[in-house]
Amino acid sequence: MDTQQSSDSKQELRELFADAPEMTKTALENVLRNMESGGAESRKEPTTRMESAGRVGSRQGKVSELTVIAPFVKGGAERLRAILKLTHGNFDATELVGTVHDMRFVFLDNDTRLLFATAYDGDWDTYIDDFVTKIPDYLEIIFSTLEGWPGIHSPSVKDIIAKYQIPAQAWYVANPNLTVVETRRLERLGTAFDEMLDKIGRGAMSLQDRFGGNLQRSAVAVELDDIQATVLRHRPEPYFGTHVLLHINDARSGREFLRRLAPHIDSAADWWQADGTWTAVAISYAGLVALGAPEDSLRSFPEAFRQGMAARAEQLRDYGANDPKHWEQPLGSGQVHLWVSIFSDAQDKWRDAMETARQQYQGLSGITVLMIQNFGAQPGSRNPLGYKDLISQPAIEGSGVDPLPGQGRPIKTGEFILGYPGEAGVPLAMPQPDVLGRNGTFVGIRKYQSRVGAFNRFLQENAQTAEERELLAAKLMGRWRSGAPLTLAPTKDDPVLGEDPQRNNDFTYANDLKGQQVPFGAHMRRMNPRDTNLAVLTDVNLHRIIRHSTAYGAPYDPNATSEHDDEVAHGIYLIFLSAKAMATIEFLQQEWINDGNFM
Repeated sequence: MDTQQSSDSKQELRELFADAPEMTKTALENVLRNMESGGAESRKEPTTRMESAGRVGSRQGKVSELTVIAPFVKGGAERLRAILKLTHGNFDATELVGTVHDMRFVFLDNDTRLLFATAYDGDWDTYIDDFVTKIPDYLEIIFSTLEGWPGIHSPSVKDIIAKYQIPAQAWYVANPNLTVVETRRLERLGTAFDEMLDKIGRGAMSLQDRFGGNLQRSAVAVELDDIQATVLRHRPEPYFGTHVLLHINDARSGREFLRRLAPHIDSAADWWQADGTWTAVAISYAGLVALGAPEDSLRSFPEAFRQGMAARAEQLRDYGANDPKHWEQPLGSGQVHLWVSIFSDAQDKWRDAMETARQQYQGLSGITVLMIQNFGAQPGSRNPLGYKDLISQPAIEGSGVDPLPGQGRPIKTGEFILGYPGEAGVPLAMPQPDVLGRNGTFVGIRKYQSRVGAFNRFLQENAQTAEERELLAAKLMGRWRSGAPLTLAPTKDDPVLGEDPQRNNDFTYANDLKGQQVPFGAHMRRMNPRDTNLAVLTDVNLHRIIRHSTAYGAPYDPNATSEHDDEVAHGIYLIFLSAKAMATIEFLQQEWINDGNFM
């Protein structure tokens, strides 16, 4: 507003208040003087301006307002009052919508009219759609008490709401650029910080509880709140969870599902504290196409990602029984567009998270569920062949926690998370635009059927006693089944060592150069040679991955020896993450797993 307009407006105000009480006119002059001096409480330029929220209503920043005043039908006020009484005046069902800042119900004019007011994130049309699809029963019960309500499934639902809505003339928003999701994230950060201080005072933290000893914190140099939790969090112990595979039939439905799911995707903020429950989502290249991603963005993704694992069977050495034509459908078919995974440390929380995820795609006709696979910890957190699993993970520079014993030096962030320098000193190429690539990563998921019968037959055919069979099993893996490494327990198992996270990964191969304790063919040594003398490609840190595995099916049975036992459905989903996941897994499959010439 220019100087002349401001002067005219002030003069108009003085004229309008000419017949007001003297006290009121004095108050007006005080306000005008404050505005002229640019007082802190009366900024000349507001941080946001009122704009249209869409069809009706106003928006400031990311927050919009909706106010409806409508007459009750006969008996409507009594019914609505009874409903609100049942909820103790706190209509928390709206949490399912995920974008509501506040909501008020006010009865007017001797219970003849209702004032319904709310503040929400985003556009008017989307907000009404959220209520209709996410809590339709609640919306039907409430608005059926008002005159003219056509029913929740009527196409004129929006018309009746718009008819009674009264746009705000003025409206103050304390934090106009914070959505509900962002506000809750900040609240979690504050709570987590308070908890961290409390736990430090007690000498305990969740990661410290798991790994023992003194957890050494280091500076955080990555944007943890923009990284999915599953990238850095350790799998809960015990764990329960589900993988849900989804197909997008309609781009709009796919985008709507992701928009709904986003508030429930946990970040890696304070990952060293967190166990509990979290939800993660991955999008395939075919999924990006189905979502309608722009062509120039699609071209920015690596070729291996665009092709998918089935098309790269040669590079992955997926031959014979592992040929993609034998893969369980829909894996490798190109039909899996979205992969949603839920991890939890408790069954009740897992079921709650599953229900929350289901509600996000429920009612969207353009989303098809292809497969649901439940998984869970085996007794003693063993994998389907009886080994303690996921002991060794790489330390990541800037993640906020110093390396644990045996992890080695921290590997550059960019090897695992896009947008940061890698071991070569520069960031890897990112998918475009930057907002899509930065703080993301690539994930590969492979489902392995464990042939327990064949494994047990091999042990029986090549060892005479139970003790010899266990030693042979340890030689195959590089660890005893308890998790104790052969390097530290070369002749017999040491379960206490295996359970001690401060010791069970703290070793090198410096005194085993010929592979007499841990054979060069042992799975653990091939997948992470550590300080083994390598003939080629000697920088081990270039080929590390973050690993998660989830077991499915029955626990390990040492007495299962038949060919029929080989076909029983149990095994693992191997989930591996890296900023160059496909290149890394292809290298591991080609060189370290199938080629014996690198040591």
